[in-house]
Amino acid sequence: MSGRRRLLADLVELRRPVDEVVGALRSFPWDVERPLVRVRAEDVVRLLRAYLAGAVTADTVTAWADALEIRDDVDIDEGLRDFFTEASAPELFEPVPAPLP
Repeated sequence: MSGRRRLLADLVELRRPVDEVVGALRSFPWDVERPLVRVRAEDVVRLLRAYLAGAVTADTVTAWADALEIRDDVDIDEGLRDFFTEASAPELFEPVPAPLP
């Protein structure tokens, strides 16, 4: 697995802090011919379960969505586009709601 693909997988699977991975990805060119990783519903479910368990914050959910939403090297399943658009821009949409007690 290439360094870039590994970093993207770390980001998608939230294995490292979002800002750390985004910083490391800056060393690669922005444009690519085709996506290197895919974000699926199970990735979003994993993130939301971590959020509900208190393992990640609402800011992390927003940063994660923002970091992935517009990347050429990431393919997001079509049915998830609205989630990424809304979660990445709480100032335009609703903020990530607090988990229920």
